[in-house]
Amino acid sequence: MKPLPPGLVAVDALHDYDHVESRLAASGSDDARPFVTVAVPTFRRPDLLKQTVESILRQDFDRRVEIVVVDNDPDSTGATELTAALPELAGAAFRYYVNAENIGMYPNHNRCLKLARGEWVSILNDDDLLKPEFLSVIFAELDQQPTLKGLISRKEVLDERAVITGKPSSPLFMAGYRLWLESYFAGRRTRRVAPASLFWSTVGNLAGFVFRREAALELGGFQLRDELSADHWFFIRFSVRYGLHQHRAELARVRISRNESMRPDTLRSFIAQGVRMRRAIVGHLTPGWYARLEPMLMARERFGYLKQWGVDLPKEEIEREHQVQLPTYRPLVYHVLRLVLRA
Repeated sequence: MKPLPPGLVAVDALHDYDHVESRLAASGSDDARPFVTVAVPTFRRPDLLKQTVESILRQDFDRRVEIVVVDNDPDSTGATELTAALPELAGAAFRYYVNAENIGMYPNHNRCLKLARGEWVSILNDDDLLKPEFLSVIFAELDQQPTLKGLISRKEVLDERAVITGKPSSPLFMAGYRLWLESYFAGRRTRRVAPASLFWSTVGNLAGFVFRREAALELGGFQLRDELSADHWFFIRFSVRYGLHQHRAELARVRISRNESMRPDTLRSFIAQGVRMRRAIVGHLTPGWYARLEPMLMARERFGYLKQWGVDLPKEEIEREHQVQLPTYRPLVYHVLRLVLRA
């Protein structure tokens, strides 16, 4: 295993909330040794949770799948509602836990890791979905590449916002964009996502990612100091330590709706974590001169938040906070640079 650069070193965050009990509120047929656990951290979204769990139940997969739901609402009645809506859970390897207090988003991800029994784990947000072939396609590849510690699929986007901000991209642009994404695979089913690639962008959230549980435990789980970008930091650490690989198939669906991501303070946190992440890997996982690219990437993030969420973060505030001068974002320059640098 490769050592992590100093800025990526993590602590063991798995036991931070051991004093908070997770009460078993419902269960199906017990299975102490499932092959894979699909864990769903949830908080006050019962209708979406039903759809998410249903997508797990509909997996076309012939090995034992465990479903673990960990509810962060201590007053939740979600277990009763879910089992009434999906009576087939009674015959599934299923457990529904309720935390005695709200421990926060990523600590709840760590609780999912601790409660999972499978050798392999996938964490699925309570508003995201899996396609029926997700597990069968992923494990067909993992069976052929037994040295891999994890494999993530590409994802489809379900944009359910009542009002979509910004001008929609043209069909011609989207066709070109898809061809560009496909070029990363060069005709192969999977590709390696190098740490240097994650300098430029993320592979999205955890939907569609299957990984060995022991690898996540060894990394210390999800770190509280990484804030709402903890999944991206997890991907980077995983990429350095074990190698991160992506399947070309779109096997998960990620829902976009009005949520916390629209808040200016949340978006500023994403920018700050992006700055911290890039500074942690420059000179270690990328050439030192990559530091010069940081203002352009910050300008791109600001542009993206305006286009996707309609939130215009004041340029002067960002420059003052991070002691940089943001250039005008030029998409053509950005994409040509990525192409030239094979990023």
